[in-house]
Amino acid sequence: MLDLPLNDLQNWENGRGFKKIYDYYAPFVWRVVFRTLGNESDAKVVLQSVFIVVHKSIKNFRFESAFSTWIYRISLNETMKFINKRKSRRELPLNENIEVKDSEDEISDKNLVKNILDTLSAEEKFLLVSREIDGIPFEELAEIIGESSGSLRVKISRLKIKIRENFDENV
Repeated sequence: MLDLPLNDLQNWENGRGFKKIYDYYAPFVWRVVFRTLGNESDAKVVLQSVFIVVHKSIKNFRFESAFSTWIYRISLNETMKFINKRKSRRELPLNENIEVKDSEDEISDKNLVKNILDTLSAEEKFLLVSREIDGIPFEELAEIIGESSGSLRVKISRLKIKIRENFDENV
């Protein structure tokens, strides 16, 4: 993902500046959070949390990495915090069924993807969605999660093997 021009990021205190940041990055954050949680209402809560943290912390951003990498990391942290809070309260996630009017093959494919994602941990979903769906480069994703690029490549490779083993007859 391309970052906003530097002057938009540096003028965030201006109400319109932060709105530009929100408008530009919210769809990106939404995709990551929603695909990881799989629940629209939970994703809305986390999306709001992400931008509260961004607003409070933006003055400390040092421009040592891409702004999108920083927001992605906040998204991951806030998603994990939400999941851990839910686990500590022993709340069960709501599985919202999205009504789709597609061909039977498309519905079957979507169900397969949903079934695969349902078997993964939040971290595994995050990695898979970030790399394979959003196309985040290995180097950037490694920086986000605080691992080496090589280690990340191994994790994703093992994750793909795990998926193939579990869903071999369908994939």
